[in-house]
Amino acid sequence: MVVSLLKLTYNELVEQLNDDDRIVVWTCNDCVRYCGLGGRDPLDALADRLEADGYNVIHRELCGISCNRGLVRNRQTHPATKPIYQDATVIIPLVCREGLETLAFVFKKQRIIDTVETLGLGVYSEETGMRLNVPLEETGLEPSIDGYDLAELAEQRGLHTGPFVAGQKAKAK
Repeated sequence: MVVSLLKLTYNELVEQLNDDDRIVVWTCNDCVRYCGLGGRDPLDALADRLEADGYNVIHRELCGISCNRGLVRNRQTHPATKPIYQDATVIIPLVCREGLETLAFVFKKQRIIDTVETLGLGVYSEETGMRLNVPLEETGLEPSIDGYDLAELAEQRGLHTGPFVAGQKAKAK
């Protein structure tokens, strides 16, 4: 599975939004879910928080895997969702780097806010949670059979574990 962590706080995210934005919050339901920053609950938590802070969330999208261009394009062209994406001005993705690139490729008219940093490949277990085992070269980390703890990696790299809004305060609008 792909291992990603948040690179923005909630405050840093909302600094990139405008009062008139029409927002889609988008997430995968696979790798990022096991990293604790994607899936249904983090999607709803972020969308609910944005709405409570006065932002216009027009849609919540849970996509099986956002790195699959066909699945993403289907959301853009399907009669049920096409009007939503024609109206949207911003997509906030809770996805890995590949998912982000896929969204940017398909949704050229919407502003896509880059929220995560992808660190490499990992393994999830009930005992240890998600662990990074095969880091991307740019991390400077060596591969590890035991894996790297995501909370420790987040602290070392100035990143954040999910869900997006955990312990983060909103700035007054």
